Amino acid sequence: MRETSVKRPVRVLHAGFHKTGSTFLQKELFPKLRECTYFHKFSLHQGPLLCNYDTRAVLFSSEASCGLPYPITPPFSPNRLLTNIRVLGISKVFVVKRPLHSWTRSLYLQTLKAGYWWSIEEFIERNRDNLHTWNEAPISIARKLAEYGIEFACFDHEDLRSSPQETCNEICRFIGTEPVEISPRPVNASLYGSRAIAWFRFVNRLGQVRIMRPVYRALSVEPLRMMKARPHRIGTILDKYSANRLTTERIQQLLD
Repeated sequence: MRETSVKRPVRVLHAGFHKTGSTFLQKELFPKLRECTYFHKFSLHQGPLLCNYDTRAVLFSSEASCGLPYPITPPFSPNRLLTNIRVLGISKVFVVKRPLHSWTRSLYLQTLKAGYWWSIEEFIERNRDNLHTWNEAPISIARKLAEYGIEFACFDHEDLRSSPQETCNEICRFIGTEPVEISPRPVNASLYGSRAIAWFRFVNRLGQVRIMRPVYRALSVEPLRMMKARPHRIGTILDKYSANRLTTERIQQLLD
């Protein structure tokens, strides 16, 4: 009796750069995919990940696939990505690329969310050269993956914002699954007003003073929680009435 061979599902890695719509895809698209096994924030030490699945595709998505670009941005290196690819047996990789000026602004706000108190000028001065290596990362990835015969695609963050359904349909086609209907809505509201940013910098800096740490704990004041989807009330008020906002044009001037 002849044994029938089982076709191995294609293994796809979403190498999610931080602040490029990864959370939106992980919440609104990937869990809805048909005929697709989906792993989010996977661990390379989990044995079951290396098993075969009775689905058309196996999708891995992690914002740490290529490293962490904040608060101090290291120069981009594809080595971490290549390790993930080898261990997981990946045959397709895709990323979402964001324009450097808006991406830098979003990374800066993430740095404030992580509890740091730098100004935007300080953040860019510390990270200028390495931010450019991350901006050119998709080109580095494409060249490296071509050596291994791995299919690669790069999608645009602006397209994901302006035409989310169409862009998600393209991502589905690349993965090899049927397109699904999504609910296009923002998942990470942010504060851009100069007054709000000054407030968070002050709270973060004050939180580093040793004598204030027990006070913060007693009042449950945690800088890490202050710039999530529901911003702190004081920050929201300051942001609303701020005369100046942190714009992508300002970021572009600092990067040039």
